[in-house]
Amino acid sequence: MQAYRGSCHCGAISFSFEHELIDKGLRCNCSICRRKGAVMSAFTIQPEVFSYQAENGVLGLYQFDTNIAKH
Repeated sequence: MQAYRGSCHCGAISFSFEHELIDKGLRCNCSICRRKGAVMSAFTIQPEVFSYQAENGVLGLYQFDTNIAKH
């Protein structure tokens, strides 16, 4: 198992989890991720190995551009 850490673009939310080695990723095509070179991976993890830290009031729905994608 590997330990992974990450955060949202602004850093108000951070997360960590354990998972087998992640050796594949997808390039996100939104304007922010394209500029930052972000990579995402599509897999499922169990809730008991995932934890997050968030500032009060920052969790919510994130949409951009056409508002079709809901994150």
